[in-house]
Amino acid sequence: TLDYLDVTIENNNGNLKTCIYHKSASEPYILPYSSDHPRHVHMNILNNALVRAARMCSTVEDFDMERLSTEMILLVNGYPPKFIQQYMKNFFMKYNAMNVWTELNTESYQQLHHELLYKPTRREQKIQLQPNDTSSKKPTNYEHKDQIFLHYTGLQKILFQGGNAIISNR
Repeated sequence: TLDYLDVTIENNNGNLKTCIYHKSASEPYILPYSSDHPRHVHMNILNNALVRAARMCSTVEDFDMERLSTEMILLVNGYPPKFIQQYMKNFFMKYNAMNVWTELNTESYQQLHHELLYKPTRREQKIQLQPNDTSSKKPTNYEHKDQIFLHYTGLQKILFQGGNAIISNR
């Protein structure tokens, strides 16, 4: 068995088995559900954890352990069970792999694993779409290069502390 970066690799008589490696000192902390982040951020946390598990775990049993671990971590960090179930269901429906979730179907899992393992990342897709000639690259013209735009979802809480409005609400 070899732990390399975030993967555990095991050689069983010439058959390689992989799963996610967790450092013993790491804590099960993720962005709390109660934070002032948009809901799509919370949805992406769950989706990305499942994609990562499906890409790295070579067996359906290891994938299911990661899925359960992710579910527990989300619950500990205040995610509602209904939210977790809905977005887990969305993930498995998106990849037509509901029987991986409900029955731990090995054949369906191998299809999911293969699909996600070999799916190009956004960066790889972008590189594939770029022309090979880098000399004709135009310089980017930034329209507002001397301005800074701040986007903060909790601004209203700060501006209206204690019932006293700092600025008027429009």
